[in-house]
Amino acid sequence: MRENNMVVFFRSILFIQLFVFITVIGISMDINAMTCSWKDSYAFNWPFQITTINLDERHTTALLGNVNVSMAGQVKPGGYNHYLQQGLARDLVVNALPSLSYNDDEINDPIVEKNYPGKYTLPAIKNPDEELNKELLDPALGNRPVVFYCTHNGETYIPDSGQARFNAEKGLINLVAEELSKNMVKKGLAGCFYDRVHDFPDYDRSYTESRQTVKEILEKENNPLAIFDIHRDSIPGMDKAQTVKIKGRTSAKILIIVGTDERKPHPNWEKNYAFSQRIFEVGEQKYPGLIKGVRTKAGTYNQEYHHHALLLEFGTDQNKLEEVLYAGELFSDILVEVLKEEVN
Repeated sequence: MRENNMVVFFRSILFIQLFVFITVIGISMDINAMTCSWKDSYAFNWPFQITTINLDERHTTALLGNVNVSMAGQVKPGGYNHYLQQGLARDLVVNALPSLSYNDDEINDPIVEKNYPGKYTLPAIKNPDEELNKELLDPALGNRPVVFYCTHNGETYIPDSGQARFNAEKGLINLVAEELSKNMVKKGLAGCFYDRVHDFPDYDRSYTESRQTVKEILEKENNPLAIFDIHRDSIPGMDKAQTVKIKGRTSAKILIIVGTDERKPHPNWEKNYAFSQRIFEVGEQKYPGLIKGVRTKAGTYNQEYHHHALLLEFGTDQNKLEEVLYAGELFSDILVEVLKEEVN
């Protein structure tokens, strides 16, 4: 009897060990339980070396470039910091890849439930109340408006908002776009801000939704001089704002994004690019360092509908609103000069 008990005991120990071993192996093969580290060989190594994903600097930059405007494309003269295409992309992938395994259904976001749609009280179209400055008005420009809108309305600035983006509330980027339209009016041009929300409730459809706004602009407005999609940049790993001193004041910097025809037809994208280059050139003459560069990106960003359509990133999420609004004032000086050149 005692002998049978001993056999049962050792058999139980064996089964427990086998169970633990199988469990550990199973966990190591489950994507949701993966942890990773970056080795000198630039490979992701999972527990027990079961799975290896080989990625180098070039691959990680290309991967992130598909979903991040600022980290892809080519930097044209005017200069943009190349560290975005070096180790930063690699480190970002290492830190963020495990989070891809989470199910969206597990995310509980009370902000979305609480603030929509009550926060959306502004009209879809906003025109500044100020009257045109008749003394500055160029007859050649007539009443053709310069139009602004925001594809990502939730973008905002951490120093003033405490976070980089709202999920169901308009961020400060909308105020930046509105002030830009007012600046146009003060300088003798018609300005218009389309205050429609595009990034909520489905963020992935932001550009699809804003495309409809661009089409509406072209239908309703009198032959717009230019159409600008206003954003703010966000540079992973940077916790300090990029600024420049101009006339004794601190200004945020501006990045210009031009979509190309690499992914879909955009036959006139070079006209948009030429327009952006002229803005950069005049900017360097008037306010050196304000515009940090012109970046081309595979994707049209709704710029195929107008040859003076651009995506502008005013500062990063680390900038103060005051710095960004000052950048808007300076940019308005540049833009008016370029538009008068173009028309005349």
